[in-house]
Amino acid sequence: MEEGSKKSPSSFRSPMAIEEEQGFPAGLTAEEYADLRHRVESHHRYQVGPGQCSSLLAQRIRAPAATVWSVVRRFDRPQVYKHFIRSCAVNGGGEIRPGCLREVSIISGLPASTSTDTHL
Repeated sequence: MEEGSKKSPSSFRSPMAIEEEQGFPAGLTAEEYADLRHRVESHHRYQVGPGQCSSLLAQRIRAPAATVWSVVRRFDRPQVYKHFIRSCAVNGGGEIRPGCLREVSIISGLPASTSTDTHL
């Protein structure tokens, strides 16, 4: 953005709108997405049904892979790296195991207010 220019609130475009318009997620270049697409599609399916929403968040992180994975693998603490999450509670006494569920509270202003996720 040029110095002195301001973005009006009406010019805001959601990451999903940007992805739909340009064909790849906001935050990535076309080349980066082409390189990552097969990995993303092998782990994520965006088959959204009635009353559901979905999104893909892309973010560059300048850190060793082991450090990044030590954070994103924490099923009980997604709010550490997903800043749109207010809180998270793992059902069943908090034991993290395959098949357990977490209830996630989303910050207001997004299309959903809660989410239930399954640990794989």
